[in-house]
Amino acid sequence: MTATALRAALERRYDGPQPPDPSVWPDHDKPWRVQRGSRRQRAWQTVRKTSQATLAAKRYFQDQPSVEAYRRWRIRRHALAHALSGWKYFRDLDRGQ
Repeated sequence: MTATALRAALERRYDGPQPPDPSVWPDHDKPWRVQRGSRRQRAWQTVRKTSQATLAAKRYFQDQPSVEAYRRWRIRRHALAHALSGWKYFRDLDRGQ
């Protein structure tokens, strides 16, 4: 890849100043259709992994009720909501919404 293409990919990824160690997606040089599919798949994998961690935290809280267990479960629930919103973004792109 040329330096110009890499610079353009970095400008598309970061809105504003770039961090000291910038990076681009591994599939940035593929067509947008392929990027969308692979990112939707990665987002779904994140949802699955986060939902399993949320369920484990909930079970732990039910077995050992404590403030720390409740906080851990709450943090996992928020992480799951965030992961679902990321997956929903790519799902809606595929539906054309």
